[in-house]
Amino acid sequence: MRIEGQHTFTAPPAEVFAALVDPQLVATTVPGLSEFRIESPTRWHGVLRLPVGPKVTLDFELVELVEPTRARLVARGKTFGGTVRIETAFDLEPSGEGATLMRYAAVVELGGLLGVLGESALKPVSEAQVSGVMRAIERRLAARSAG
Repeated sequence: MRIEGQHTFTAPPAEVFAALVDPQLVATTVPGLSEFRIESPTRWHGVLRLPVGPKVTLDFELVELVEPTRARLVARGKTFGGTVRIETAFDLEPSGEGATLMRYAAVVELGGLLGVLGESALKPVSEAQVSGVMRAIERRLAARSAG
């Protein structure tokens, strides 16, 4: 399953980039993520409750960092009878008067028993979660600039 889109933030690219690669921000904005542990600035671990299905233990790794314009994150996990691989990437560019345009893409691959869930069951929920994450990041950026 592939999800892609764009979002404009009311903050400059450097601030948006810093927020998007901040593990604490990830931990607080990804719905269903718990037991989050930071192993290093580029490696994290957590348990994700899938929108449809069981909990999955995931290892996150920032595999590409081109500050302040691009990053790519890969998450891999297993659960009883299934596997999950999520790859997300974003590209940032200035968008007038201190704003930033972000183009993003995510690819979710489910294997084994999780694969039977299918894209039709997972995609609408995943797209709604992406919208929620964007709103949460926007709120966090606004709070950082106000504080």
